[in-house]
Amino acid sequence: MKAKYFERIENKYVFNLSRIFWHIIILIGTLAIVVGVVFLLYGIIPAGQKSVEKLPPPAKPNYPNPITVTLADLKLDEAKPVKPVQEIKQAEEAISEVTNEPSKSTDPYEIEYQNAVKALRKLWPAKGHYEFVGNNGQRLYEFTHSEKYRKFVEDISITGMLDELFSRSKINSFKEKKQMVDLFSTELGKLPENKRGNTFQIITGFTIPNIQEYQGFLQSVLQVFPKIQDEEQDYYLQRAFRLIKKNSSLADSKAFIDYIFKIIDKFDPKQHARVFNVMYDSYMQYLNNVSILTEQTDLFIAMLPKIKPELQSQALDKYFLVYVQKNANREQTISQIDQKYADTLAKIEEKFMMDKNEAESKYITDKAKKSEYRLKGLIGFGSGIGIVALIAIILVFLSIQRIVNRIDEKLSKETVVESQSQ
Repeated sequence: MKAKYFERIENKYVFNLSRIFWHIIILIGTLAIVVGVVFLLYGIIPAGQKSVEKLPPPAKPNYPNPITVTLADLKLDEAKPVKPVQEIKQAEEAISEVTNEPSKSTDPYEIEYQNAVKALRKLWPAKGHYEFVGNNGQRLYEFTHSEKYRKFVEDISITGMLDELFSRSKINSFKEKKQMVDLFSTELGKLPENKRGNTFQIITGFTIPNIQEYQGFLQSVLQVFPKIQDEEQDYYLQRAFRLIKKNSSLADSKAFIDYIFKIIDKFDPKQHARVFNVMYDSYMQYLNNVSILTEQTDLFIAMLPKIKPELQSQALDKYFLVYVQKNANREQTISQIDQKYADTLAKIEEKFMMDKNEAESKYITDKAKKSEYRLKGLIGFGSGIGIVALIAIILVFLSIQRIVNRIDEKLSKETVVESQSQ
């Protein structure tokens, strides 16, 4: 009787409560599967990286307008007279000469070179003095007047000067030496005879850096030579050849001299030497760019008709000084503009790199989160499947037990009925 009572309680309450409990567990397992699938899908989707765009650079501020020098800026009435050329000469450094022993050679061009030297020697009269031969040479010459007792010695040895030049310039082959001597003969032959000796002495006092470039440079220098006043021509040559020391390549030096030749006739002939000296000093000291020098000189030449001839070189000197002073302020302003613009670009680049690093850092973090979600999704999905499967097995066993109980109950009822009928 008690057993039946407990069976009724079990069938009425325990099984019903158990079914609700297991359904709740199954629901939780199902939710775990759903959440696991969601997490897994979210983790499978690749992490997106934020694109970073660099800000476009701002427009660069305009540079100040190129400076202009007007005639009023020169203040010629207040300008001090230019120092005489003679005073400038005294301030110039002397030309240094290096004497080396001539090199011996068996070059087949030696005879041609010697003939070229002889031809060069005929271009101007020799200057020198006589020396008597032997201890009694003077007494014997005075008694006999025979030339065998004395010999003529040149004050300036052409051969010696050429040997020194070639030694300094490292010109060793007689073929190249002949080439240079022929060049000297051709160019010096264009000058008056009384100018050839001094000119040769000056132009051979400098080292030749490159034979091919030197030829063009020498021709340009001697082209200007006749346009300089006679008393200043030697000084002009000395200064022109000092350009070789300034420029490793003679191209700029030649361009400077060619420009002098181009514009020198636009100045008063009495001012030619001074104009050259002003341009030479400006080029050597502060206007180191031939293009700038020629550009500014062209602008000055446009003002020449308004300037007295005797003030032309002085005005040109003042023009260059005013230009340099004005241009220094302009260059400073340009430098400030460039610096500010560079700082702006640096800040844009810095912000771009920060944003890029931040985007990369976020991308790495998102990838880690995605990986974590995939793991959690797999765990949730697996746990949910396990729970549902376990509960299903338990419910199957419970259902079997319930069915067995019902069968037993039915059999018991049938047994009672049969016993009562009998």
